[in-house]
Amino acid sequence: MNTKIWRRAATTAAVTLLGIATLAGTAAAQPVAGPAPAPAPAPAAASAAAPAPGAHITYNPNAKPGSWENPVILSDKPAAGPTSLAASSCGDLGVYWCTFAQYNFGWVKLATSLGGDHHEYATAQGYASGNFQVYLDRSSNNGTSWQGRINVSTNDTGWTDSLYDGPPYVTRGCIYSMDRGVVGCTVWH
Repeated sequence: MNTKIWRRAATTAAVTLLGIATLAGTAAAQPVAGPAPAPAPAPAAASAAAPAPGAHITYNPNAKPGSWENPVILSDKPAAGPTSLAASSCGDLGVYWCTFAQYNFGWVKLATSLGGDHHEYATAQGYASGNFQVYLDRSSNNGTSWQGRINVSTNDTGWTDSLYDGPPYVTRGCIYSMDRGVVGCTVWH
């Protein structure tokens, strides 16, 4: 028996054993006994949808690093101490205090300036390749939970609007890579 005839015979036998109609007969397939195959898993999202600006977020150390509840906090490089009159190494005039964080997907700066009331007001600036958002988070319990995504700036490397950064609040600057679904933030100030 040559190879072609043998393959055709094996295929016909397999189709007959499984109870599946052949194309030569009817086009309808016969049901096959046994459990239904499991559906293919849905592709995992890199990060959940962005919470609404100003939403209340609680820190979750078990959440995926880079998520809304557990943003990446890396490479913090203070540019000047909190008593500095100008944070010139941040590259911006008029900044009282500044910190810079670099990530593999972009960077973010958090800077403060002194207001007429002698309190600090925070602002953030950042950049990531592709689509990104820069914003501020503010907490009244040292980062256990926070009001997130305040003064969101989308695909803009300018500074966000400022936000009061005095007692009882701490503030941080964050960047969200919309293409990668990753969030990175500075340390709390």
